[in-house]
Amino acid sequence: MVEEKRIDNLSRQFSYNRGGHLTRVDEIGYGDRGERPQRSTEFERDSIGRLLAKLNADARQDYTYDDGDRLLSIARLPTANGKKLGVNEEKLDFAYDLLGRLLKEITPQGALSYDYDPLSNLTTLTLPTGQHLNHLYYGSGHLHQLNLDGQLISDMERDDLHREVLRTQGKLTSCFGYDAMGRKAWQFASTLPAEKLSQVHNPGINTSLLVEHAYNPIHRRYQYDPAGELTRTLDKLRGEIKYEYEANGQLHSRDTGKLVDSEEFRYDAAANRLNFNTSQFDHVKDNRIKQWRDQEYAYDAWGNLIEKRSGMSRLQTFSYDGENRLVRAETLVGGKLESTGAYRYDSLGRRVAKVSEVNGVTEQKHFLWQGLRMLREETPGQSSLYIYEPGSYAPLARVDQEEGGEQTLYYFHTDQIGTPLEMTDHEGQIVWQATYKAWGAVERLDVSAVEQNLRFQGQYFDDETGLHYNTFR
Repeated sequence: MVEEKRIDNLSRQFSYNRGGHLTRVDEIGYGDRGERPQRSTEFERDSIGRLLAKLNADARQDYTYDDGDRLLSIARLPTANGKKLGVNEEKLDFAYDLLGRLLKEITPQGALSYDYDPLSNLTTLTLPTGQHLNHLYYGSGHLHQLNLDGQLISDMERDDLHREVLRTQGKLTSCFGYDAMGRKAWQFASTLPAEKLSQVHNPGINTSLLVEHAYNPIHRRYQYDPAGELTRTLDKLRGEIKYEYEANGQLHSRDTGKLVDSEEFRYDAAANRLNFNTSQFDHVKDNRIKQWRDQEYAYDAWGNLIEKRSGMSRLQTFSYDGENRLVRAETLVGGKLESTGAYRYDSLGRRVAKVSEVNGVTEQKHFLWQGLRMLREETPGQSSLYIYEPGSYAPLARVDQEEGGEQTLYYFHTDQIGTPLEMTDHEGQIVWQATYKAWGAVERLDVSAVEQNLRFQGQYFDDETGLHYNTFR
């Protein structure tokens, strides 16, 4: 491919070396007034095609490899323009064992070390603090327990298909059931001890009969249509919610039984959402939505949202770097500055820091990543360690620690797609509980004794903008 022309009038041209490896991308933008700015990214490669350097207007990144073609380091040097955008100099280092497994990664946010069993299952993750997150497995290689320096996080029990059917979460025990297609059909969290619910200790128990038992502060059921789409949920804390879809699978409605909370949608041919009862927006020009209900949007020449007006008094502005990542946001209400946000990213594109100010209160946060999962969040005097379900972005637990204080353990209770609906403490008390709209915005925050910003899998909610950080999505 040598050229791409998009429906929003942006175009990209691709250049290659004799070996067929990409060496340059030239982009041509398209603004609302017809302006056509240009920018380029260059790629330097060695004789076998490995990427040695990446250069754009913001930074130069250099890459090194070992004899097995495994990435050893990334070194970033910002340009003068990059420094203005908050890009800083940094280096990431990686080490591997003879089997090619990652043993250590060193970043400015801290170092992570990995130990494995003979089946290459991760057994110990060593954190920058020196703590050890230990993983214990069944003989089949499926996760059985998580503990932090010996402190139990969770025990898991599985069925004959190795699906998780029981999980201890402090003084609560969560049970899960599946339909014939392997989809989650029901779940509950019970105050009954795990021994009473365990199929191992009590093989005659039918846990599905306990879903709506009074012992269960949390329980819900799921129903699906023949296409596998969720059509109905029954939730002890939220009631019944029904979903309907168009023939192509797009969500048509979310019905809560209450007119004020229910939602209905329609789309253009490119799957853009449209307003109801207005023929003016029957198509979205350049694939950029300019108006939705009482909100108006403006974009830069690269298709990034740079301005959002809500109602008569609220204005948000956004700035981006050369790779279309948000680096600054401001919110004004009635012409007065209400909040700001500034954001920094590492050489792999992961957000590693943000500084926000809301109503005069400034907060700094730094983030440590394990691959593309946010592992640790740190603010002055406090840190939060996030623990996830194996091979997933669905959160399982969080360990908070104040400087010089004791650890506090919280547990996530998610829906069938891994979205947190509740968070409980070790005693089983709900400390955070939310109800969502169809696309993931919080509709109602019923309990908020503890701050909790995870939303859909891989999402992080930013209070200063009302937006959700989605890594590369």
